[in-house]
Amino acid sequence: MEKHNTFIKIILSLICLFFCSGSFAQEEWLCVNPTKKVYFETIDKEVYCIRIDSTVIENNNTILYPFSDVHKTTENCYSDTSGSWLSKYIVIDSDGNTVFINGNNEQIFIKSQSDLNETWDVFKNEDIKIKGEVSSINKREVLGIEDSVKTISFSVYDLNDIPLEHAYNQIHIEVSKNFGLVKTVNFYYFEHTTSDYYSWFGELNLIGIDEPQIGFQVMNLMEQYFDFQAGDELHIENYSSVFAIYSEKSECIYRYISRNDFEDCIIYSYELTTKRTTNDYYEDLLNDVSILIDTIELKIAKGPLFTSEPNEPYYNDWFLYKVRIVNLPRMITYIVNDGLSYYEDSCLKLTPDASGSIYYYPGLGGPYFYDYDFMGSPNYCELVYYKKGDIEWGIPFDFNNSIQKYQYDNSIKAYPNPVKELLYIETGNYEIESVQIRDITGRILISSGNNSVHVSTLPKGIYFLEVKTKNSQKVFIQKLIK
Repeated sequence: MEKHNTFIKIILSLICLFFCSGSFAQEEWLCVNPTKKVYFETIDKEVYCIRIDSTVIENNNTILYPFSDVHKTTENCYSDTSGSWLSKYIVIDSDGNTVFINGNNEQIFIKSQSDLNETWDVFKNEDIKIKGEVSSINKREVLGIEDSVKTISFSVYDLNDIPLEHAYNQIHIEVSKNFGLVKTVNFYYFEHTTSDYYSWFGELNLIGIDEPQIGFQVMNLMEQYFDFQAGDELHIENYSSVFAIYSEKSECIYRYISRNDFEDCIIYSYELTTKRTTNDYYEDLLNDVSILIDTIELKIAKGPLFTSEPNEPYYNDWFLYKVRIVNLPRMITYIVNDGLSYYEDSCLKLTPDASGSIYYYPGLGGPYFYDYDFMGSPNYCELVYYKKGDIEWGIPFDFNNSIQKYQYDNSIKAYPNPVKELLYIETGNYEIESVQIRDITGRILISSGNNSVHVSTLPKGIYFLEVKTKNSQKVFIQKLIK
């Protein structure tokens, strides 16, 4: 074990040597490197990215422009062009020190090239003055590689240099000699108080870089999220409701049987067992339970699930979306719509009823969601249990005490489709137990026990036909056009 650890340290040292030389070289104590994507996480493990999209040289200073996050600029307006979560933009002066710009266009000066115990003015406005001090310089591991780290502490004073009690007296940042910022705050909100200040301002810790790839890396490929092996099992609960009048809960067990990898896709075969419980107060149908068993083939096209970085806004149709990643052992990736869309004067405004999010787990698929309609009725799709290899999580479904079990059978026929007046159903040697025609909300419109069903009273539209048989416990479901 000791030899193994020594070997790992040698490899990491070589990586560090490679990282700190040649094309990967970074100026010593440089807070932000213009050529790297860098990942940080909050105390709640939410991941944030800094990627420099453009660089300008002006008066021997280097000005860096990261991709912009979304910020509230007025009470009723948001902007996706006012700067990143770290800083509106970043200036590296000719001495290698860094100036961050907050949302008020005020400067925060970080003298990263300073020596131990050196102090300087970091920030000043009409009310306070903030000073910085290099309180320590220590050797320690950064992303598994030994490096030197400066701790820069803040102290707050009034304009007469009298110390003040202030929250900033308790925070500090850390700068690594070769990796830049190791611990930081979001300088956009540094002494820039808005209505969302308290939910935004806080400390963030470095968790990964690219080129070379060290530490945290974004998972953005379909094959990373839909990565199953034979024997894997997922239990997923779906619930939908309409005005609290109709509701349907489906408890689904996915048991993966086989996997075939191809250059552009993965094809899975799985057994799907669905227990469906329906409540329809129009039809006085309460706790109607049935079970459907089927074998299904699933094709997953390889390629990106999303192409943006964490917290980077993008547009889909009318609304703005963001990818949010929570870096937990069972990592969660959210595709979030905050209900923001463009209105007059290039202003992003909030439409709360349009907000929502779906989420994915690497190796556990998706999308999952939890939402409410405008009447307050819940609609959700949630992962409640999984088994992957020797790993189990959650509480599995138990269908042993269910009252009926049906197996899907595509040998049952229903015609004509589209239908005008009379629908015929052929079940071979099976005896029909029930025939139901539902609208797209799931509401039962016609219920019968015959092989022919009159549908002339139905308006033109799309419906769903469900046929169940006696004894043999077969079921047939198809879309029906009137």
